[in-house]
Amino acid sequence: MMSECTKGEVGCECIPSTQTTEEICVCSDAYIPRDGVCQSAGCYDPLTDTFCGNYPGGTCDNTKHECVCNLPYLESVNGRCIADNCITEVATDGQKIECWGRGHCVLDFGGGNCVCFSAYFNRARCISCNPLVAIEKKTTTFIPDCIPLACLDPENPDPDVICNGYGTCDPHIQSNFSTSYACTCDDNSLKVEKSCYPLECVVASLSGAEQYSVCNGYGNCDVASKTCVCNHPYTGIFCRSCLPGFIGYYTIAHSTVSFECVSHACFNSQTNAFCAGHGSCVLDPTTKTYKCVCNEGATLSSSSSTFCVPTQSLRRGAKRQLLLGTTVLIVLLTMAIVGCVLYFLAEFVILKKKDRQQVAYVRKCKTEIARNLHKEVKQDSEVLSSRSILSTTDYINFQRRYM
Repeated sequence: MMSECTKGEVGCECIPSTQTTEEICVCSDAYIPRDGVCQSAGCYDPLTDTFCGNYPGGTCDNTKHECVCNLPYLESVNGRCIADNCITEVATDGQKIECWGRGHCVLDFGGGNCVCFSAYFNRARCISCNPLVAIEKKTTTFIPDCIPLACLDPENPDPDVICNGYGTCDPHIQSNFSTSYACTCDDNSLKVEKSCYPLECVVASLSGAEQYSVCNGYGNCDVASKTCVCNHPYTGIFCRSCLPGFIGYYTIAHSTVSFECVSHACFNSQTNAFCAGHGSCVLDPTTKTYKCVCNEGATLSSSSSTFCVPTQSLRRGAKRQLLLGTTVLIVLLTMAIVGCVLYFLAEFVILKKKDRQQVAYVRKCKTEIARNLHKEVKQDSEVLSSRSILSTTDYINFQRRYM
Protein backbone atom coordinates (compact mmCIF):
# COMPACT_ATOMS: atom_id res chain seq x y z
CA MET A 1 0.00 0.00 0.00
CA MET A 2 1.34 3.44 -0.95
CA SER A 3 1.03 6.57 1.13
CA GLU A 4 -1.73 9.04 0.21
CA CYS A 5 -0.14 12.10 1.79
CA THR A 6 2.98 13.53 3.44
CA LYS A 7 3.55 13.18 7.17
CA GLY A 8 2.88 16.36 9.13
CA GLU A 9 0.32 17.85 6.74
CA VAL A 10 -3.25 18.67 7.83
CA GLY A 11 -5.49 15.61 7.76
CA CYS A 12 -2.62 13.16 7.23
CA GLU A 13 -2.22 10.24 9.65
CA CYS A 14 0.75 7.87 9.57
CA ILE A 15 1.04 4.35 11.00
CA PRO A 16 3.94 1.85 10.94
CA SER A 17 3.89 -0.58 8.02
CA THR A 18 3.74 -4.30 8.79
CA GLN A 19 5.73 -5.11 5.65
CA THR A 20 8.46 -2.42 5.59
CA THR A 21 10.29 -0.19 8.03
CA GLU A 22 8.59 2.89 6.59
CA GLU A 23 5.30 4.41 7.70
CA ILE A 24 2.10 4.37 5.67
CA CYS A 25 0.38 7.76 5.58
CA VAL A 26 -3.34 8.04 4.80
CA CYS A 27 -5.98 10.78 4.97
CA SER A 28 -8.33 10.77 7.96
CA ASP A 29 -12.09 10.35 7.55
CA ALA A 30 -12.81 14.08 7.23
CA TYR A 31 -10.42 14.41 4.30
CA ILE A 32 -10.14 13.17 0.72
CA PRO A 33 -6.79 12.33 -0.92
CA ARG A 34 -6.10 14.29 -4.09
CA ASP A 35 -2.72 14.63 -5.81
CA GLY A 36 -0.75 13.63 -2.71
CA VAL A 37 -2.58 16.10 -0.44
CA CYS A 38 -5.45 15.59 2.02
CA GLN A 39 -8.26 17.98 1.08
CA SER A 40 -11.17 18.66 3.41
CA ALA A 41 -14.32 16.76 2.47
CA GLY A 42 -16.24 19.98 3.23
CA CYS A 43 -14.52 21.60 0.25
CA TYR A 44 -15.37 18.84 -2.20
CA ASP A 45 -17.82 19.76 -4.98
CA PRO A 46 -19.36 16.57 -6.43
CA LEU A 47 -20.98 18.55 -9.24
CA THR A 48 -17.60 19.41 -10.78
CA ASP A 49 -15.37 16.86 -8.99
CA THR A 50 -13.17 19.69 -7.70
CA PHE A 51 -12.41 21.45 -4.41
CA CYS A 52 -14.01 24.91 -4.44
CA GLY A 53 -13.44 24.81 -8.21
CA ASN A 54 -16.60 26.43 -9.52
CA TYR A 55 -15.19 29.87 -8.72
CA PRO A 56 -11.64 30.63 -10.00
CA GLY A 57 -10.73 32.60 -6.85
CA GLY A 58 -11.96 29.98 -4.37
CA THR A 59 -9.56 28.15 -2.04
CA CYS A 60 -10.07 25.49 0.61
CA ASP A 61 -9.56 26.11 4.32
CA ASN A 62 -8.61 22.62 5.48
CA THR A 63 -9.07 23.45 9.15
CA LYS A 64 -12.50 25.12 8.90
CA HIS A 65 -13.63 22.63 6.21
CA GLU A 66 -15.11 25.26 3.95
CA CYS A 67 -14.33 27.30 0.86
CA VAL A 68 -12.77 30.77 1.10
CA CYS A 69 -14.57 32.70 -1.66
CA ASN A 70 -13.03 36.23 -1.22
CA LEU A 71 -16.16 38.12 -2.30
CA PRO A 72 -18.79 39.47 0.11
CA TYR A 73 -21.78 38.13 -1.83
CA LEU A 74 -20.39 34.59 -2.20
CA GLU A 75 -20.91 31.84 0.37
CA SER A 76 -19.44 28.37 0.80
CA VAL A 77 -22.08 25.70 0.21
CA ASN A 78 -21.15 22.02 -0.28
CA GLY A 79 -17.67 22.78 -1.62
CA ARG A 80 -18.88 25.56 -3.93
CA CYS A 81 -18.70 29.33 -3.91
CA ILE A 82 -22.23 30.46 -4.77
CA ALA A 83 -24.06 33.80 -4.76
CA ASP A 84 -26.25 34.45 -1.76
CA ASN A 85 -29.30 34.87 -4.02
CA CYS A 86 -28.85 31.23 -5.15
CA ILE A 87 -29.38 29.98 -1.60
CA THR A 88 -33.06 29.05 -1.76
CA GLU A 89 -33.53 27.16 1.49
CA VAL A 90 -31.97 26.46 4.86
CA ALA A 91 -32.54 22.99 6.27
CA THR A 92 -33.49 22.37 9.89
CA ASP A 93 -29.90 21.41 10.63
CA GLY A 94 -28.71 24.76 9.26
CA GLN A 95 -27.46 23.30 5.98
CA LYS A 96 -27.84 25.80 3.14
CA ILE A 97 -29.44 24.47 -0.07
CA GLU A 98 -28.43 25.66 -3.54
CA CYS A 99 -31.22 26.21 -6.09
CA TRP A 100 -33.75 23.98 -4.26
CA GLY A 101 -31.41 21.01 -4.72
CA ARG A 102 -32.65 20.74 -8.31
CA GLY A 103 -30.22 23.09 -10.04
CA HIS A 104 -26.90 24.91 -9.74
CA CYS A 105 -25.77 28.52 -9.45
CA VAL A 106 -24.11 30.19 -12.43
CA LEU A 107 -22.12 33.20 -11.26
CA ASP A 108 -22.20 36.56 -13.00
CA PHE A 109 -21.15 40.08 -12.02
CA GLY A 110 -22.52 40.84 -8.58
CA GLY A 111 -24.58 37.70 -8.12
CA GLY A 112 -25.77 34.49 -9.68
CA ASN A 113 -28.66 32.70 -11.40
CA CYS A 114 -30.15 29.27 -10.77
CA VAL A 115 -30.00 26.90 -13.74
CA CYS A 116 -32.05 23.69 -13.49
CA PHE A 117 -30.44 20.29 -13.85
CA SER A 118 -31.38 18.71 -17.19
CA ALA A 119 -33.95 16.44 -15.50
CA TYR A 120 -36.04 19.50 -14.56
CA PHE A 121 -37.99 22.28 -16.26
CA ASN A 122 -39.31 25.65 -15.00
CA ARG A 123 -36.38 27.89 -14.23
CA ALA A 124 -38.35 29.72 -11.53
CA ARG A 125 -38.14 26.77 -9.14
CA CYS A 126 -37.21 23.73 -11.23
CA ILE A 127 -40.41 21.89 -10.28
CA SER A 128 -41.31 20.03 -13.54
CA CYS A 129 -39.68 16.94 -15.02
CA ASN A 130 -38.10 16.88 -18.46
CA PRO A 131 -39.67 13.81 -20.14
CA LEU A 132 -36.72 13.44 -22.51
CA VAL A 133 -34.28 13.00 -19.63
CA ALA A 134 -36.23 11.77 -16.61
CA ILE A 135 -39.43 10.15 -15.37
CA GLU A 136 -41.55 11.50 -12.55
CA LYS A 137 -41.72 9.98 -9.09
CA LYS A 138 -44.56 11.14 -6.83
CA THR A 139 -43.75 12.65 -3.46
CA THR A 140 -45.76 13.83 -0.43
CA THR A 141 -45.50 17.42 -1.74
CA PHE A 142 -46.66 18.97 -4.99
CA ILE A 143 -43.07 18.93 -6.30
CA PRO A 144 -42.15 15.53 -7.79
CA ASP A 145 -38.73 13.90 -7.87
CA CYS A 146 -37.39 13.67 -11.41
CA ILE A 147 -35.44 10.41 -11.75
CA PRO A 148 -32.92 10.49 -14.65
CA LEU A 149 -33.32 7.69 -17.20
CA ALA A 150 -29.52 7.32 -17.28
CA CYS A 151 -29.68 5.69 -13.84
CA LEU A 152 -32.59 3.33 -14.56
CA ASP A 153 -32.90 -0.05 -16.25
CA PRO A 154 -33.46 0.82 -19.94
CA GLU A 155 -35.74 -2.20 -20.44
CA ASN A 156 -37.80 -1.67 -17.30
CA PRO A 157 -37.36 1.90 -15.99
CA ASP A 158 -38.70 1.88 -12.43
CA PRO A 159 -38.28 5.18 -10.51
CA ASP A 160 -38.18 3.22 -7.26
CA VAL A 161 -35.15 1.18 -8.39
CA ILE A 162 -32.31 3.62 -8.94
CA CYS A 163 -28.94 2.18 -10.01
CA ASN A 164 -30.37 -1.32 -9.45
CA GLY A 165 -30.94 -0.36 -5.80
CA TYR A 166 -27.20 -0.27 -5.08
CA GLY A 167 -26.34 3.41 -5.50
CA THR A 168 -27.45 7.00 -5.99
CA CYS A 169 -27.97 8.99 -9.17
CA ASP A 170 -25.83 12.13 -9.02
CA PRO A 171 -25.67 15.12 -11.40
CA HIS A 172 -22.41 16.35 -12.92
CA ILE A 173 -21.95 19.78 -14.48
CA GLN A 174 -20.17 19.91 -17.84
CA SER A 175 -17.98 22.74 -19.08
CA ASN A 176 -20.94 24.24 -21.00
CA PHE A 177 -23.06 24.17 -17.80
CA SER A 178 -25.21 21.27 -19.11
CA THR A 179 -25.90 18.34 -16.78
CA SER A 180 -25.13 14.64 -17.08
CA TYR A 181 -26.10 11.92 -14.61
CA ALA A 182 -24.21 8.88 -13.37
CA CYS A 183 -24.58 6.23 -10.69
CA THR A 184 -22.45 6.43 -7.55
CA CYS A 185 -22.34 2.89 -6.19
CA ASP A 186 -22.49 1.70 -2.56
CA ASP A 187 -19.55 -0.03 -0.90
CA ASN A 188 -21.04 -3.50 -1.42
CA SER A 189 -21.42 -3.06 -5.18
CA LEU A 190 -19.42 -2.15 -8.28
CA LYS A 191 -20.24 -0.01 -11.27
CA VAL A 192 -20.41 -1.89 -14.57
CA GLU A 193 -21.09 0.29 -17.60
CA LYS A 194 -23.80 2.67 -16.29
CA SER A 195 -25.32 0.89 -13.30
CA CYS A 196 -24.42 -0.72 -9.97
CA TYR A 197 -24.43 -4.45 -9.31
CA PRO A 198 -23.85 -6.52 -6.13
CA LEU A 199 -20.35 -7.93 -5.77
CA GLU A 200 -21.77 -11.47 -6.03
CA CYS A 201 -22.61 -10.84 -9.72
CA VAL A 202 -19.50 -8.93 -10.79
CA VAL A 203 -16.42 -10.67 -12.18
CA ALA A 204 -13.08 -9.15 -13.14
CA SER A 205 -11.84 -9.24 -16.71
CA LEU A 206 -9.54 -12.14 -17.68
CA SER A 207 -7.18 -9.61 -19.26
CA GLY A 208 -6.03 -8.38 -15.86
CA ALA A 209 -7.11 -4.78 -16.45
CA GLU A 210 -9.49 -3.07 -14.05
CA GLN A 211 -12.50 -4.02 -16.13
CA TYR A 212 -15.57 -5.79 -14.83
CA SER A 213 -18.54 -7.58 -16.33
CA VAL A 214 -21.88 -8.80 -15.00
CA CYS A 215 -22.03 -12.60 -14.86
CA ASN A 216 -19.08 -12.76 -17.29
CA GLY A 217 -21.33 -11.30 -19.99
CA TYR A 218 -23.22 -14.61 -20.30
CA GLY A 219 -26.09 -14.07 -17.90
CA ASN A 220 -28.24 -11.63 -15.94
CA CYS A 221 -27.90 -10.61 -12.31
CA ASP A 222 -30.87 -11.21 -10.04
CA VAL A 223 -30.19 -8.20 -7.80
CA ALA A 224 -32.68 -9.40 -5.19
CA SER A 225 -30.97 -12.76 -4.62
CA LYS A 226 -27.52 -11.46 -5.70
CA THR A 227 -27.00 -14.44 -8.03
CA CYS A 228 -26.25 -14.91 -11.72
CA VAL A 229 -28.87 -16.46 -13.99
CA CYS A 230 -26.71 -17.92 -16.77
CA ASN A 231 -27.61 -18.25 -20.42
CA HIS A 232 -27.38 -21.67 -22.11
CA PRO A 233 -24.83 -23.34 -22.23
CA TYR A 234 -23.06 -21.46 -19.42
CA THR A 235 -23.19 -22.33 -15.74
CA GLY A 236 -21.40 -21.66 -12.45
CA ILE A 237 -21.38 -18.80 -9.94
CA PHE A 238 -20.12 -16.24 -12.46
CA CYS A 239 -21.19 -18.15 -15.62
CA ARG A 240 -17.58 -19.21 -16.24
CA SER A 241 -18.23 -22.93 -16.68
CA CYS A 242 -19.85 -24.97 -19.45
CA LEU A 243 -22.61 -27.56 -19.51
CA PRO A 244 -21.79 -31.15 -20.67
CA GLY A 245 -21.24 -31.36 -24.42
CA PHE A 246 -19.48 -28.00 -24.55
CA ILE A 247 -15.86 -26.96 -24.18
CA GLY A 248 -14.57 -23.82 -22.46
CA TYR A 249 -12.59 -22.01 -25.14
CA TYR A 250 -10.26 -19.05 -24.47
CA THR A 251 -9.20 -16.61 -27.16
CA ILE A 252 -6.81 -13.64 -27.11
CA ALA A 253 -7.33 -10.67 -29.40
CA HIS A 254 -5.77 -7.22 -28.99
CA SER A 255 -4.55 -8.09 -25.46
CA THR A 256 -8.10 -9.06 -24.47
CA VAL A 257 -8.82 -12.57 -23.17
CA SER A 258 -12.29 -13.94 -23.93
CA PHE A 259 -14.06 -17.06 -22.69
CA GLU A 260 -16.68 -18.96 -24.66
CA CYS A 261 -18.53 -22.26 -24.35
CA VAL A 262 -18.50 -23.99 -27.74
CA SER A 263 -20.18 -27.21 -28.85
CA HIS A 264 -18.03 -30.27 -29.61
CA ALA A 265 -19.73 -30.32 -33.02
CA CYS A 266 -17.78 -27.21 -34.06
CA PHE A 267 -14.33 -28.37 -32.96
CA ASN A 268 -11.82 -28.82 -35.77
CA SER A 269 -9.09 -31.29 -34.83
CA GLN A 270 -6.88 -30.29 -37.75
CA THR A 271 -6.40 -26.74 -36.45
CA ASN A 272 -7.18 -27.53 -32.78
CA ALA A 273 -9.67 -24.66 -32.82
CA PHE A 274 -13.38 -24.12 -33.22
CA CYS A 275 -14.40 -23.41 -36.82
CA ALA A 276 -10.65 -23.25 -37.54
CA GLY A 277 -10.55 -19.91 -35.75
CA HIS A 278 -12.46 -18.07 -38.50
CA GLY A 279 -16.09 -18.51 -37.45
CA SER A 280 -18.63 -18.83 -34.66
CA CYS A 281 -20.46 -21.85 -33.35
CA VAL A 282 -24.20 -21.08 -33.36
CA LEU A 283 -27.37 -23.02 -32.73
CA ASP A 284 -29.41 -23.75 -35.84
CA PRO A 285 -33.03 -22.91 -34.90
CA THR A 286 -34.36 -25.44 -37.41
CA THR A 287 -32.23 -28.51 -36.68
CA LYS A 288 -31.54 -27.55 -33.03
CA THR A 289 -27.90 -28.45 -33.59
CA TYR A 290 -24.75 -26.37 -33.45
CA LYS A 291 -22.84 -25.53 -36.61
CA CYS A 292 -20.06 -23.24 -37.79
CA VAL A 293 -21.00 -19.87 -39.26
CA CYS A 294 -17.93 -18.36 -40.89
CA ASN A 295 -16.83 -14.78 -40.33
CA GLU A 296 -17.00 -12.20 -43.09
CA GLY A 297 -14.20 -12.87 -45.54
CA ALA A 298 -14.20 -16.63 -44.84
CA THR A 299 -16.14 -19.57 -46.25
CA LEU A 300 -16.83 -23.13 -45.17
CA SER A 301 -14.50 -25.71 -46.69
CA SER A 302 -16.10 -28.30 -48.95
CA SER A 303 -14.15 -31.04 -47.18
CA SER A 304 -15.14 -30.21 -43.60
CA SER A 305 -18.17 -28.69 -41.84
CA THR A 306 -15.90 -27.29 -39.12
CA PHE A 307 -13.26 -25.66 -41.32
CA CYS A 308 -13.80 -21.96 -42.08
CA VAL A 309 -11.17 -20.89 -44.59
CA PRO A 310 -10.41 -17.22 -45.36
CA THR A 311 -11.49 -16.39 -48.91
CA GLN A 312 -8.10 -14.84 -49.56
CA SER A 313 -6.45 -18.15 -48.65
CA LEU A 314 -8.75 -19.98 -51.05
CA ARG A 315 -7.79 -17.55 -53.80
CA ARG A 316 -4.12 -18.02 -53.03
CA GLY A 317 -4.65 -21.79 -52.98
CA ALA A 318 -6.46 -21.71 -56.32
CA LYS A 319 -3.66 -19.60 -57.81
CA ARG A 320 -1.09 -22.03 -56.44
CA GLN A 321 -3.01 -24.99 -57.87
CA LEU A 322 -3.35 -23.26 -61.24
CA LEU A 323 0.34 -22.41 -61.26
CA LEU A 324 1.24 -25.96 -60.26
CA GLY A 325 -1.04 -27.42 -62.96
CA THR A 326 0.43 -25.11 -65.60
CA THR A 327 3.96 -26.04 -64.51
CA VAL A 328 3.19 -29.76 -64.67
CA LEU A 329 1.60 -29.36 -68.12
CA ILE A 330 4.64 -27.46 -69.42
CA VAL A 331 6.97 -30.14 -68.02
CA LEU A 332 4.91 -32.93 -69.61
CA LEU A 333 4.80 -31.15 -72.98
CA THR A 334 8.55 -30.55 -72.81
CA MET A 335 9.16 -34.21 -71.99
CA ALA A 336 6.91 -35.28 -74.87
CA ILE A 337 8.72 -33.01 -77.33
CA VAL A 338 12.12 -34.21 -76.13
CA GLY A 339 10.92 -37.82 -76.38
CA CYS A 340 9.74 -37.30 -79.96
CA VAL A 341 13.00 -35.65 -80.92
CA LEU A 342 15.00 -38.48 -79.38
CA TYR A 343 12.81 -41.08 -81.12
CA PHE A 344 13.20 -39.52 -84.57
CA LEU A 345 16.91 -39.02 -83.97
CA ALA A 346 17.28 -42.67 -83.07
CA GLU A 347 15.29 -43.68 -86.15
CA PHE A 348 17.48 -41.46 -88.31
CA VAL A 349 20.64 -43.00 -86.85
CA ILE A 350 19.27 -46.50 -87.42
CA LEU A 351 18.30 -45.68 -91.02
CA LYS A 352 21.72 -44.16 -91.72
CA LYS A 353 23.34 -47.25 -90.30
CA LYS A 354 21.14 -49.49 -92.46
CA ASP A 355 21.97 -47.38 -95.51
CA ARG A 356 25.68 -47.75 -94.85
CA GLN A 357 25.31 -51.49 -94.40
CA GLN A 358 23.28 -51.77 -97.60
CA VAL A 359 25.85 -49.72 -99.58
CA ALA A 360 28.64 -51.92 -98.23
CA TYR A 361 26.66 -55.02 -99.09
CA VAL A 362 25.98 -53.84 -102.64
CA ARG A 363 29.60 -52.86 -103.07
CA LYS A 364 30.67 -56.27 -101.82
CA CYS A 365 28.24 -57.96 -104.17
CA LYS A 366 29.45 -55.92 -107.11
CA THR A 367 33.04 -56.71 -106.26
CA GLU A 368 32.22 -60.39 -106.02
CA ILE A 369 30.33 -60.31 -109.32
CA ALA A 370 33.21 -58.48 -111.02
CA ARG A 371 35.70 -60.96 -109.63
CA ASN A 372 33.65 -63.93 -110.82
CA LEU A 373 33.10 -62.31 -114.22
CA HIS A 374 36.80 -61.64 -114.61
CA LYS A 375 37.50 -65.23 -113.72
CA GLU A 376 35.01 -66.53 -116.29
CA VAL A 377 36.40 -64.19 -118.97
CA LYS A 378 39.84 -65.43 -118.32
CA GLN A 379 38.71 -69.05 -118.52
CA ASP A 380 36.77 -68.47 -121.74
CA SER A 381 39.70 -66.58 -123.23
CA GLU A 382 41.96 -69.47 -122.52
CA VAL A 383 39.48 -71.86 -124.12
CA LEU A 384 39.11 -69.71 -127.21
CA SER A 385 42.81 -69.10 -127.53
CA SER A 386 43.36 -72.87 -127.76
CA ARG A 387 41.32 -72.86 -130.91
CA SER A 388 42.84 -71.52 -134.09
CA ILE A 389 39.61 -70.94 -135.87
CA LEU A 390 36.41 -69.72 -134.16
CA SER A 391 33.13 -70.89 -135.39
CA THR A 392 30.53 -68.28 -136.16
CA THR A 393 28.36 -69.45 -133.22
CA ASP A 394 31.21 -69.17 -130.69
CA TYR A 395 32.11 -65.67 -131.88
CA ILE A 396 28.54 -64.46 -131.56
CA ASN A 397 28.19 -65.92 -128.05
CA PHE A 398 31.48 -64.36 -126.97
CA GLN A 399 30.36 -60.95 -128.15
CA ARG A 400 26.96 -61.21 -126.43
CA ARG A 401 28.57 -62.18 -123.14
CA TYR A 402 31.59 -59.88 -122.87
CA MET A 403 31.18 -57.12 -125.42
